[in-house]
Amino acid sequence: YLRAVLLDKFGNFVKKNFRIGQDDFSLEYGCDDQKFSKVTYSDSKLVMPPVNSGGCDFSILLDNSAAVQDNDRIIAALGRFSENLTQQDRVQFSVFNQNYNQLIPMQSPETAISQFNSISIETPNGLNSLYKSVYKNVEQFPKSNNCRALVVITHYNDNSSLVYTAADLINISKSADVPIYIIAVG
Repeated sequence: YLRAVLLDKFGNFVKKNFRIGQDDFSLEYGCDDQKFSKVTYSDSKLVMPPVNSGGCDFSILLDNSAAVQDNDRIIAALGRFSENLTQQDRVQFSVFNQNYNQLIPMQSPETAISQFNSISIETPNGLNSLYKSVYKNVEQFPKSNNCRALVVITHYNDNSSLVYTAADLINISKSADVPIYIIAVG
């Protein structure tokens, strides 16, 4: 069972509905160029690459500013996400508004699942310091032999970072080799 959002090579949403047996497609995925895999579908055959034995470290950064609604559902979904990780993967969880707060340090999925199930975060409040929080998260991302990825879930755009810009995030992401994936909610 495969669910995916289809994007073109520029990151634009692809609206076409693919029909198995009538359309060819390829799906590329991975955390870095060394562990990049490709799934292809052509001529009625789905070709899957061998499963990569390496793990990935995920840092999840969740917006908790005043614009937020229903973070409880997102946190529950993050717990379910952690259930699907492998033993080689690791996950950490932080929240932000005008402040940055790491709630779950980098750890195994099994340990993180129990913490996601019992975590309590403040009522959403304050401004959105997205740039500052992403910069701090990448800067403090633990070194590892695993591939690394930062997943940011935000409800609003940055309205309080004074020091950092989007260009700063691009630069630190490249220099630290930590890709940043942003999910906009709402």
